[in-house]
Amino acid sequence: MIISMTNDPKVQAESVVADPKPLNISIDTGLLVLMFTMSLWYIRYVTPANRTADLLLHIDAMLVILLVAGYLMTEFFLSNARRRHAAKLTILGVLIALTVIGPMSLSIGGRYVAGPSHRIMDSAVQTEEAMKMLLHGQNPYSQTYYNTPMAHMAGETAGPLEHYVYLPMTFLMPLPGYLFVHYTVGYFDLRFVYLPIFFLLLWALYRLAPTRESKLAMMIVFGLNPDVVFYFVAGSNEVAAMTGLVLSLLFLTKRRYGWSAVFFGMSLLSKQFMLLVLPFYLLYVAGQHIKDSGWVRGSDGKLTPLAITVLILGVMILVFAVPFFLWSPGHFINDIVKYPNGLTKNGAHIDGWTASAIALHMGLVKNAGSSFPSQIFYIVFLAPLMALLLWWQRRRNTLQIVMLASAITTLVFIVFSYFTHNNYFYYAISFFFLAWLAFGGASAEPETSSPSAIME
Repeated sequence: MIISMTNDPKVQAESVVADPKPLNISIDTGLLVLMFTMSLWYIRYVTPANRTADLLLHIDAMLVILLVAGYLMTEFFLSNARRRHAAKLTILGVLIALTVIGPMSLSIGGRYVAGPSHRIMDSAVQTEEAMKMLLHGQNPYSQTYYNTPMAHMAGETAGPLEHYVYLPMTFLMPLPGYLFVHYTVGYFDLRFVYLPIFFLLLWALYRLAPTRESKLAMMIVFGLNPDVVFYFVAGSNEVAAMTGLVLSLLFLTKRRYGWSAVFFGMSLLSKQFMLLVLPFYLLYVAGQHIKDSGWVRGSDGKLTPLAITVLILGVMILVFAVPFFLWSPGHFINDIVKYPNGLTKNGAHIDGWTASAIALHMGLVKNAGSSFPSQIFYIVFLAPLMALLLWWQRRRNTLQIVMLASAITTLVFIVFSYFTHNNYFYYAISFFFLAWLAFGGASAEPETSSPSAIME
């Protein structure tokens, strides 16, 4: 504010210059600044294979910093909403390439040089071996992994070498990609399949978000979030389950219940966490019935959305999961249910931010391999919570509530789990951001030109 130095009140009033309006900085810009600072930490901890790779990594980080500065400049210099959105989207594309594709390429190349057990997560190596076993007519759930590259990654516990904890779609879904790449390129890394799935996820998120601002925010949260990128670059399988869920939600918004059920089924058969979403998903679909219709057929004689959904999910479970259960029921139950709850010999160990870890530190359980009554906590705390959230959802049956209830349930489930890893929080975080950016208040922001832009 500029004021004249004269003592005349009339002159002072005439010479006052009003302050300009404050900049209307968008949600996506704020999220980018937050994510990028954490991403620099992540890039720093990508171990380069040699001096050349180290140089490329430093160049990568420098370009990331400059591009973020360019993204901030769009808030000042582009007043047209479409041009500003296009510029931001272009910058985000390059940022994602530098943050994801660059480090992943270095990691895959380093693994090719150093060996199959290097620069990749053990879960990805185990899934690669599970696909090979299946192609040789062996059951991934009944076999051990002592004679695989997993043997060099197991650490102090033999549990991962004796149990395959993931659901069947984890190794069935990448199987066509494995066959194609193996017989054309000659060298396979599971991330060759996960990377296209990652871009499919970003595309689905972009389509799901209703406004320009929320679309960009989705790209940032799922494409530049170091909690996502760090594990994804290393070969974590979360991206496949999340892609199935987002595609399912996208088809739900278009009332394509059959396709929604197909993709939700793929997600459900990929990761146990999706079981926590299932009750809320089914309740939402049940609420889409035509008035005065039954549970199976509507007043028009057609199958209801719930009937279509249950039928498709049932068929997918029968086709993709039941055969492995029938192949070896004991091994399947041990790997999928008992092992992650510490109920088998050489089972998982207590670890992470859980009640079981607190009990271990307090001396209430003997050691990290001892049993812990997680199931009792599920009954006492998780079951009533889910009942309360379902009651809440019945009063306001929206996809926002579906995702928010799923986030709350997942957080409580993690706390009372036998063990957890940091990447497990990815699901709760993702569910929250879907509730906020795709179906919540942030998705309702009007798409108008920024009044704060000062130059086109």
